[in-house]
Amino acid sequence: MSTNHRWLYISLLLIGLLPYITGNFLTYSLTIILYILALVLLVLMNKSINLTVSSLLFLGALTIIYIIHMFVHTPIHVGIWSPTIRSPVLILSILVNIFVLPRLLSLDSFFKITSIFSVILVLIGLPSVILGPYSIIVPIEPHPAQHDFLPTPLLSSIFAGPNSLARIALPSTIFSFSLMLVYKNRLYSTIFLINSAGLFLSYSRINLGALLVGITMFLLYIIFDRNIEYTFPIAGAVIGVTVVIISYGLMPDLPIIPQVHVSGRDVLWNATLQASTDNPLIGFGPGNQGEDIQPYITDPRYAGLNPHSAYFRLLLSTGIIGLISYLMFLITNIVLQSKQVTDYFSLGLLIAAIIVCINQITGSYSLFGLSPWSMIAGMTFGFIIKRSCSSHYS
Repeated sequence: MSTNHRWLYISLLLIGLLPYITGNFLTYSLTIILYILALVLLVLMNKSINLTVSSLLFLGALTIIYIIHMFVHTPIHVGIWSPTIRSPVLILSILVNIFVLPRLLSLDSFFKITSIFSVILVLIGLPSVILGPYSIIVPIEPHPAQHDFLPTPLLSSIFAGPNSLARIALPSTIFSFSLMLVYKNRLYSTIFLINSAGLFLSYSRINLGALLVGITMFLLYIIFDRNIEYTFPIAGAVIGVTVVIISYGLMPDLPIIPQVHVSGRDVLWNATLQASTDNPLIGFGPGNQGEDIQPYITDPRYAGLNPHSAYFRLLLSTGIIGLISYLMFLITNIVLQSKQVTDYFSLGLLIAAIIVCINQITGSYSLFGLSPWSMIAGMTFGFIIKRSCSSHYS
């Protein structure tokens, strides 16, 4: 049974928002201080971290790559973008997001706090969609409408764009759905509806698609009388068919179905693949990746942008070795959790892990980092490791 240090997780979520509110890079220092505090707290409590073979092998490989980049990196990465600065922070975030915070928090508390945190962000943003821009400490402005089906402004809450809100609302919707099924009360039903509405109003297409996958898995689990042996392969088949339909343009042209496409990203991804051939094994190191791929950008409209995909960013920063290690870590833990599903909490954890992987196809965040979405994603996999190392959880 883990001691619940809810205050630490809540503080990290709130302080993690500061860089996106103030735009001041120095606010990251507050998050780093709390991350170090979490590490110290674990040591003072005499708690060991949970380790599995996959986490030791694959995250160990990534950590070694980051350590190498602390001392050997390209001259293009200077100042705050220097791997000498960013690599230790990423290593710290690996430790805290995946190993420390799940040891200091229960799974139930993780689901509840994350769900409520998302609800607050959605409720802050809703008036801007209905009534127009307003200010509460910081300006709250909606994002301009972009689609015929949803002509209203898009919900972005305190963030510059709707995708940032969606990265929090997506796992929170899954968590709140689990809570609703477990506790069967109006509170968690309301939380689920608010998070769902927030995700829909953000109209982030990859996140909406990932949510559809998640809800389908819940329904299959219920239909097959909580038998994950049927749920997991059927859901996998549904995902595979959906990917083929989207990839080959076979999806019906219905206004209610948002079309997911890679417009613009194909330029960035092609540039990333070309740039990665310069440092194929361990990459360029963490830094300003927009500059890394700049020489290979064929369309000036996308000059200066990062690859807009966690997987392509990892290929660029940690090379083939780092990317393969990351993918193997994700896959092995998803397979591990699929064998540990016994209730709606453990199913919610499995689904959250799957949708994090889907979201990172077009999302530029990974399990490592100081942002709230990186923290939530990292902790999701951290709880999978924790469960595999323990015969019970709370």
